Formats: sequence, structure tokens, C-alpha cells
Amino acid sequence: MNRPARLALCSSLLACACGNGAPGRDAPLGSLVEQLASRDALLDARLRKDAEPWRVTAAGEIVTLEAPRGQTRISARLPQHADGPWEMSLGESHRLELSLRGASGAARAELDEKRAAYRGAYPSTDVVMVAGPDYVEQLLVLRDAGSPSSFTWDVRLPGKLDSARPDGKGGLEFQDDRGRALLRMPRPFAVDALGERREAELDWDGAAITVRLQRQGLAYPVLLDPVVEILAWQKLELSPSPGPLACLETTCVALRPREEGSWTWVFDGIRWTPKGTFIAPRQEGPMARYRDVVVMLAEGETWEWDGSNWQQRHPAISPALSSGELAARGDKLVFVGQEEGPVETWEWDGTDWSQRFPAHSPATVGSAAAYGDKVVLFNGQTWEWDGLDWTRRTTPDALHCNSSPTLAELHGKVVLFEWHAGTWVWDGSTWIERGDYPPSSSAMNHSPAPMRRIGDRLIMLVPADGERTLTWAWNGTSWSSVLGGPRISSCGSSVTMFAVAGRALLFEGRTDLVPSFSEARLFEWVDRGWRPNRSAVSPPSLFETAGAGQGGKLVLFGGSDGGDWAYADTWVWDGAAWTQQQVSPSPSGRYGHAMAADGDKVLLFGGSSGSAETWQWDGRAWTQKHPAVSPPPRSYAAMTGVNGKVLLYGGQAANEDWFADTWEWDGAEWTNRTGEHSPRSRAHPLLATVGNRAVLKGARGTWEWDGSGWNQTTTINPNTAEEVRSMAGSGDAVVLYSLGRTWVYRPIRVRGSDCTDHAQCLEGFCVDGFCCDRACRGQCVACDLPGSQGRCLYVTGTPRGLRPACTGTGSLCGGSCDGEHEESCVYPGGEIPCRGMSCGVGDVAIAAAECD
Repeated sequence: MNRPARLALCSSLLACACGNGAPGRDAPLGSLVEQLASRDALLDARLRKDAEPWRVTAAGEIVTLEAPRGQTRISARLPQHADGPWEMSLGESHRLELSLRGASGAARAELDEKRAAYRGAYPSTDVVMVAGPDYVEQLLVLRDAGSPSSFTWDVRLPGKLDSARPDGKGGLEFQDDRGRALLRMPRPFAVDALGERREAELDWDGAAITVRLQRQGLAYPVLLDPVVEILAWQKLELSPSPGPLACLETTCVALRPREEGSWTWVFDGIRWTPKGTFIAPRQEGPMARYRDVVVMLAEGETWEWDGSNWQQRHPAISPALSSGELAARGDKLVFVGQEEGPVETWEWDGTDWSQRFPAHSPATVGSAAAYGDKVVLFNGQTWEWDGLDWTRRTTPDALHCNSSPTLAELHGKVVLFEWHAGTWVWDGSTWIERGDYPPSSSAMNHSPAPMRRIGDRLIMLVPADGERTLTWAWNGTSWSSVLGGPRISSCGSSVTMFAVAGRALLFEGRTDLVPSFSEARLFEWVDRGWRPNRSAVSPPSLFETAGAGQGGKLVLFGGSDGGDWAYADTWVWDGAAWTQQQVSPSPSGRYGHAMAADGDKVLLFGGSSGSAETWQWDGRAWTQKHPAVSPPPRSYAAMTGVNGKVLLYGGQAANEDWFADTWEWDGAEWTNRTGEHSPRSRAHPLLATVGNRAVLKGARGTWEWDGSGWNQTTTINPNTAEEVRSMAGSGDAVVLYSLGRTWVYRPIRVRGSDCTDHAQCLEGFCVDGFCCDRACRGQCVACDLPGSQGRCLYVTGTPRGLRPACTGTGSLCGGSCDGEHEESCVYPGGEIPCRGMSCGVGDVAIAAAECD
């Protein structure tokens, strides 16, 4: 799509799918599976494009293709009969076994190249196994109503996969002994004969997985799709939606029920983290701190959160009200609730609920907060509960019309916030206006979510644009954002991300075509959130600009106003402030160009001017380079610095076609590195660097460049807007942002993969530049022996790499490695007359240590 068309395309597009006729339940199994899978794009792609052949070993085992050394892929081994274990593994050490409970032992595997079928594994049910480089899929073909409505897999974790946890989205994640989620079973779904897609329920009891499908209304045959896949891309839910929350002294908790199960969020004062719990309430309700736990009352059920887990309490009687407020008073927790009748007051003593019958009560509930030995309630009027009765207090006229505020206690006072009234403070006798607001105009039409105290401040979840929720904090004087986020729109916005000193930065560009947008902003990725970086001076709202890191600085060049004007400005961010550089000569004004770190310089290529120019920035001036060969002119190419060179992929030609070529810049010349096994062309490709590899989000799946060629690591990509997105390296991961959503890609390096850091390796050992099977710290071992990279082996002669030489210096004696001993060298002996020599503590001299 060309650029003017892109700017004009600010409306939703409707897509329609026209399916084939419904397959017959008596059709051949292979044809039946293909027809049913064709109704879902992901299933169809996996079955037709990504699936790989099964092979039979000399021992008769059915396995996936053997992975090339160092290449990350999921391996599988199938049973001869349907009731046997289905084994998957990452590398050689991380294994998972699933066994279909109750399957027929008479159902024997039948191979048809890319499929392994078990006919009649259950009544009216066949099982078909399909595998690709990053997934193993077990397709259950339900031919008619005589098939089971639920299936159970017994789970065994015989390798370094240590545990499993709900992923909060209806699926299950499998973690290693370091807590990293490596494999997952996403929420299964079914596709029926007419193309209807229906999600199934997945339950995990700690030992077995059960999948249940509500089949009412589905047309047979039905395809049910449990799959295990590599967890490469993770969409990060950065915060819960506004709703009930409560805080202990240093953490807060929020519960958000979903159709697939409740999701518990924990806030540590900086960021929100979703937690998978085996037991959780199915409904949300008012929450408050009581003693050292959080109590929640939801649909008549009483639950407690102890900081780690939910536990249901079972009092003799409970309030049966659907709405209300909780606030602690002394040794009691007070609940004020209302259905259709009058307001009810209840108290919880830690064991039982008891209803109180005061002489006076508020007419409606409103919001409540603990305050000394009282509970303050505000519903347009101010009320106090003293344990015996409700008393109405004086309320200023400015607050009378505001019946939906939120209250919380801080520093011995009650703080009230309401979008139209602002911030007020109650000192026990008078409301005092503070007038401050969190700056979020999109939230003005929402009732404030509860405020709660954590430490010496109050926090509140505030709805923002689109799907975003922001966390705001009140410190007793003013509001501030805990972790913010870009306000990117699908129209008139651009996103450009950069890696600067190992950190991902995001520049939010805007266009004058959207007058409601103000100046551009810069954000820094901090673990699980975007932190705004503000400066008194900022670049204009550069649309489709480009930039790159140079040391600890960010260099930004060009961009447009969204129309015909292209900037030729150079800006530098030093971590605290923006500075515009006044330089000449300079590249001409352009947008859609590419920039990347080039050693201690920055490289620029191409852009909207139809240029094939190459420019270099050295921190003070721009210099045009004149290589013998250059990539053809293009815009919107992807470019990143990796291993001392600059890698360029793709881009759009003047005729609006998209390239699929790969080029490499060595500091002086361009070289075409396009190979036979390369990603196919795509619009707006993305490139970023992690360690010593470049990561490409391609047309289908994710690819990595290892310095010599491209390898596809996953067929699954985040579902992002085509153009309003960007990504950059951040530590050991790639961060991708698109329209308010953030994904993280962490490469999984198996044994034999090249690496630069222990954290990159599946087994936790990066030795001699390769992921190793063990720590391999001995003086006479190495993990990079040709043909055996990834295995720690004994060496002969001189120690390898940075290991100390056998020279007798330091605490080790002289000699050489003999290929049999690991921890130290072997020393001269035999017929040469030698005398003994003592070595350092902990070292042993083998034979003589020094010759006469």
C-alpha cells in the first residue's frame, strides 16, 4: 500500500470468508481433516504449509525430522498405539510427555508422510498427529454425537521442564527449573463442518489436562485442536482493566474474571504481573485489606488472598448482595451493600459474617474507606459508621452532585477523587479541595476505579485510549503516572523503536492530519511497562522518522509532517534532553528511510526520495559514502547492526512492490547476501538484534540471521497492525509494539547454538561462544570443538579460549592438556630427571612439576 493510501485508510475493513461445502462424516480421514482445517487460517497453514514429514527410525520409533545442530525446534516421538505416551522436547534436556487417558490400545499409528493417524482411538473419534518446527498438534476428529465430549491427558515432566501453570488465557504454560515458560498449550478450539469456531475449556489439576467441548449446536464432523507449541512470542498484558483491587503493605492484588477463568494480577509498586493460580474466584467483587490478608466478597462467596494464593472461606451465613463496598474498622471488616431494597451493613470477624441493624443508614452505597476507628462513606453525602450507627456529616455543595467517587485513606486523611470534582481530602470534619487530576481525558466518562494505599501513596487504575489501562499514584500532593504508554492510533501515527545501550526506546510520531494529537513523545521499555521520557525541548511530531543508537545516545533523522513536507533535521537524545544538531552537509529531507548502529557510527540508507544513498553519522557530521555496489533504491526497509556489520532486509520499490533481498554493510561496501533459504517478501518488515543474531518478523513466522544465512525459528507471529508497529532489542529479548499492545520475543538457544550470554541458553551455559551441556569451567576442556559444538570435551595441548595457559604462572603448574584430565594441566615426567614442586591450594601436580 502506498503512503497516501495508508494515511487515507482510517476506517475498518470487513472481511468475509466463503467456505466450501460441509465435509461428510464418512469422507476419508485425510480429506476430512484437510476440509475441516481449511475453515481456520492457522490450522490450514499448519496442515498444508508448515507440517513436516514423520520418519521411522531403525528401532521402529515414529519421530520428527532431526534438527540441525544448534537449531531450535520442537521434537516429537509418537507411540505405536493411541494409548501410549506422546513425547515432545526442546533440545536434549527439556521434555514433556502426554498420554491420552482411556484411548484404545488397538488403534495403531498409520503414517501418511506428514500425518500420523490413529483410527478409532475413541468411539466415533480418530486422532491425527501433525508437527512443524515449532509445534506438535493432536487433531481429534469427532465424527458424530457418539464421540466423547471431554478428553484427558496424563502429564509427565521427565526432563528439565519443571512445572506447569495456567496462562490466564485459558491455556497452560510449561516452565523450566528457572521459571521460564518455554512450551504452552494454548486454549484449544474446535471447528465444525460448517466452519463455526468454538473455544473449548481446559482444566489443569496439577497432574492431568482435561479439555471439554460444549458441542450443542455444532455440525458434525468436528475438529478439536489441542496443540503444544514453542513459546517464542509473548503478548504482555501490562495491567489489569479498571476494577476492584486491594493492597497489603507492599503489594496490591486485582482479580479479573474471564470466560476461560479468573486472572490474578499482583502489583509490586512498579509494575503489574499476571499470576496463574490453580484456585481462584470465578466472580469479582469488592476487596479490602483486613489484618494481613485481602478479603473479597463476590456473589455471596468470601475469599482471602494471602499474598500468594486464594482460599475460599465458608461462613455459616453471608451477604447475598451483588454490589457493595468493603472497609476495615478496628478488628472488624465492614461491608455496605445494596440490591433493590435498603442499604445493608454487615461485619466480618475473620470467621463469620453478622448483619447489623443500625437506626440510620445511607440511601445508597457509593464508595467507602477506613478512617481511624470509623468507616467513611460517600454517595453524594458524607456518612460515618462508628460500629453502632451511621451518622451523616456535612458535605460541600461542590460535591453534592458527585455520587460516584472513589475513597481511600492516606496520611491520616480520607482522599476522594471524582473526574468532575477532582481531588478532595477529609480531615474528620471538613472536605478540603485539592483540585488535581490525573491527565487522562479519555477517562472522563468513566467512574473511577477504587483507590488503594500501598506504602506512602495511593494507586488507581485509569482507563486510557483503546485497550490500555494506566496506573496513577497520589502522594498526598499530586498525581503521577507509575508506568505510562504511548497513545498510538491506527490513523496518523507512526512508531519507531531503537536499541540504545541495551534498552528499547520508542518514538511516537504523529501527523498534522490528526489535529487532536500534540507533540511526539519518547518512551523507554522498563521490564513490563513503558516509561515516558520528557524534555523541555522536543523534536516536531516526526511522522515515519528513523533513528539508531550511538553509544548511550539516540540519533534521529528526517520524517514528515504527514503531508508532502519532509524534514532534514538531526536530533540527539542524550538520556535526559533532546538537542537539534546544526550540520552541513546533510542527507536531504526524507521519511521511510532506514538507520542502524554501525560500530561507533550510525548508518542511513534509502528513503522516500527514491534514493539509494548511504550516509554515515560520526557524532558531529554526516558523510555520504560511495560504495561500488548498493542495494536498489527503496523505502521502509528494515535495518539493524549485528556482529560489527549492518544487515538490511526488504523494503518498498518505487513501483510499490516489496523486496525480499538481504544486504550486508561492512563499513565500506554493500554485499548482497540473499540466499536460497530466505524469508519471502512482506510489507513493512521489522529487524532487531539480540546478542549476535538479527531477528526478523517476516511474512510468515520469525527468522534469525546467524551471520551466514536465515533460519526460521517460529511459524507463529504476533497479530499486529501491518504498518503502525516497530521493534527493537532490549537485553536478551526483542520488544515489539503495535497499537497499544506489546510483545516480547526471547530466542531459545539449544545446545550447540551460538551465544553471547548464559541467559540465552536453554540449559544456562554459554561457553566458548556456544550453548553448552554443562558449565565446562575446567582448564583442559572446551565447548567449541569442531563438529561437537555444545558438548564439553577434553582437549589436548594448549588450553582453549580465555582459559589460563599451562605456563606455571598463577596458582597452576606448567605442562599441557592431555585429553583426559579436566581441571588442570598434566606435567612433564618419564625419563627426564625432574624434582617436585608444590602448587597452589586445591591444585595437584601430576608427576613432576619442574625439570632440572
